[in-house]
Amino acid sequence: MSSFSITETGLSAVETALSTVSDNLANADTVGFKSQSADFETLLGQNIGDNALGGGVAVSGASTDFTEGTLNQTGQPLDMAIQGDGFFIYQTSAGQQVYSRNGQLTIGPKGTLLGPNGDELLGYTVQSNGSLGTVGPIQIPQTLLAPAASATVSLAGNVKASDT
Repeated sequence: MSSFSITETGLSAVETALSTVSDNLANADTVGFKSQSADFETLLGQNIGDNALGGGVAVSGASTDFTEGTLNQTGQPLDMAIQGDGFFIYQTSAGQQVYSRNGQLTIGPKGTLLGPNGDELLGYTVQSNGSLGTVGPIQIPQTLLAPAASATVSLAGNVKASDT
């Protein structure tokens, strides 16, 4: 490998790393965005006599930083955030499941919770015995619940001895 080729691999790797940094900066304010960093590897060179010559460098991939970001108040009653590990699971209109940490939600016309792209938020159904059922779209009832009379009322408190 010539010295020009080795230099070219370095320039190509730096260009990829700069593109990764540019993408991180461009998406810094994107809800749920996770930054990436370029991973480098040494290319195998050749041996001349007893000397091992490097073959240059390449970008072997990108590592995503999954550390938790800051939680911000949005003032929207349906917005959610994940503390710790995990993702929201959304289902696209084509039936494909996608994962995101973006919890900006609205209620759709069918009463299902929708993500920022209009995809339905998925969750487990709960059986009558309390066990988890199947995964499906989360439905928010859009009708009023039937009223139920209170059967008992309890009150706890203190009354001053000097009160009449």
